[in-house]
Amino acid sequence: MDEEGVTIPPTTAPTSTTNDAQKTSTPDTVANTVTTGETAAPTVQPTDPSDADDATEPPQPAPVLCGICNEQPGKYKCTRCKLPFCSVACNKVHKENHPPDPEPPTPTEAKAPETEAESAPASDPKNPFSFLDDSQHLRYLFKRYPNLPRQLLAIVAETDPPTEAQHSTLKEAILAKAAAAGNSKKEQWNHDVGIRKGKEALRKARKADGDLGEGIREYTELIAHLTSQESRNREADALLRQQATQRDADLIRKLIEEEKR
Repeated sequence: MDEEGVTIPPTTAPTSTTNDAQKTSTPDTVANTVTTGETAAPTVQPTDPSDADDATEPPQPAPVLCGICNEQPGKYKCTRCKLPFCSVACNKVHKENHPPDPEPPTPTEAKAPETEAESAPASDPKNPFSFLDDSQHLRYLFKRYPNLPRQLLAIVAETDPPTEAQHSTLKEAILAKAAAAGNSKKEQWNHDVGIRKGKEALRKARKADGDLGEGIREYTELIAHLTSQESRNREADALLRQQATQRDADLIRKLIEEEKR
């Protein structure tokens, strides 16, 4: 207090922020600050990689339960049906109730349908000679002479017994049979008669003019060549086995053999 009675507050020295910062700073930080003139960035602590893996790891799937008891995890699998089971006891129960394994087909049974399909070629009911198309030579012959199958069918028809005329009433049928019995000059049909008529039809067809006669002549020569003992080969054997199942083709071959006698 002065003489006039006014109280003068005491002068307080200003606080330096720089000094405070220097008091709280480490010697290394002060050195860096003095050297670069910049404030040092705060140090970031590295994170543990295992923490990131734990955060991104997918959830584990639930264990497969035993297919017998449906309580314990299935540790093993059946060797036949792959059903999981947990213990020997469950495996024993499964074996007792397991259906039997199907028996595998034998090789002969598995190949039987294929063999039958191969040995029975598809045949055209309208053309019984269509099975001969398996032969390369005959296939060429039928392609060159389109009328040849029809000619062969006509020759075979001569070996069949004559068809009886259809009668509208029973009286007409009785009279027709009586007239045929009274006509002793009319030749009765039998197997020998059919073969003879077939041979006559074959000779007549071979003497025909143009492609009709040429086709029949080439066909008979080819059949004779395939059936000869000297030239019989694998193709001829297959062809003859097929001809044995075809009545009409067999008759043609017999007619050719009869004509040579």
